[in-house]
Amino acid sequence: MALAGAASGPGAGPEPGALLTYVLACALGLAAGPVLGAVQFLVLKRHLHRAGIWLWANALAWGAGMPLLFAGMDQVPWQKGDALHTAVMIYAVCAAAGAAVGAIHGSFLMRLLSRHRGCDTVRSSQC
Repeated sequence: MALAGAASGPGAGPEPGALLTYVLACALGLAAGPVLGAVQFLVLKRHLHRAGIWLWANALAWGAGMPLLFAGMDQVPWQKGDALHTAVMIYAVCAAAGAAVGAIHGSFLMRLLSRHRGCDTVRSSQC
């Protein structure tokens, strides 16, 4: 889909600018995050009160992670350089984005678990 209108000629037209690309990547993460965490939520809700926070955690985590992935992949030398260097760059970008997503997930999960530890029953109204 061309964001700038109909393309003339055989090409797909100009690509959107970096800022728009990263804003759309963030929106993609915000929308896809809860979908990616839905099955985890189904398991968590059996064990933790207020497990619905996990869906918000996934939205925030992937809302931050997707722009990092897009920005990082823009730095990969796709056309030049050797295959090993390109592969190392791809893994480094994925590791950095994964660390950011994992840090956000971990923060939310630690909060959920700390609330749970103080409860006598998982579904207690005091939790």
